[in-house]
Amino acid sequence: MIEICLCEDNQRTREREVEFLEDFDKKHNVMMQLSTFKTAEELLFFLADHLKEVDIFLLDVYLPDMSGIELAKKIRNMGSDAQIIFITSSKDHVFEAFDTMPLHYITKDTFYSGKLEDALLKAIELRNTRSPQFTYKKRGSDHFVDTNDIYSFEINGRVTIIDTTHGVDDFYGKMQDLEEALPMDSFLRVHRSFIVNMKHIIRFSPTMITLRNGKEIPIGKSYYANSRGAFTDYLNKRGKA
Repeated sequence: MIEICLCEDNQRTREREVEFLEDFDKKHNVMMQLSTFKTAEELLFFLADHLKEVDIFLLDVYLPDMSGIELAKKIRNMGSDAQIIFITSSKDHVFEAFDTMPLHYITKDTFYSGKLEDALLKAIELRNTRSPQFTYKKRGSDHFVDTNDIYSFEINGRVTIIDTTHGVDDFYGKMQDLEEALPMDSFLRVHRSFIVNMKHIIRFSPTMITLRNGKEIPIGKSYYANSRGAFTDYLNKRGKA
């Protein structure tokens, strides 16, 4: 399933773009889920609960409540790494748009030239090569985080503390559930209470691991030998050892 958000204030243009996307979905069988919005405010309200579910944003630059570029900046600041494609009537803001790391900037006069179709296919290709997502529940809502963005997990009683590039959060969970949900070829249990992402290890000693964010994680005595071997294998597979 590919989740796409389209933000376009002009009804006629929005209907035309929806029709194009529905035809694109049928042609390429991408199983698209499309959500449409007339204003930036509507989209931001939706993203408060669904940010990590969205794979592609299609944004008009000229919106009634804020520019599409300002909207894209807010989306990035919220932590989304989804692909952004601007569809607009003017090239005037193309360089300003670069700050939001868009995949493409398409003018509406070239809408049917194949540029949007090519951009969407590229966005889907990039989405399919992203790291898998880890999902956890908190207060009845699903939360999503790319596994590449996770530094570590700590179990403290019934509470799991997740440390990521976006900050620290906590939820109810068990160590066994983590080990079943995570790709353990890149995650490593080094202590009865800690799992770390090997991608972020910068120092490995007999008693302590240091992560890229500066956090130090203790290594349990009974875990050291297996942890050292697993980390060496991880480095060898990536040609770093």
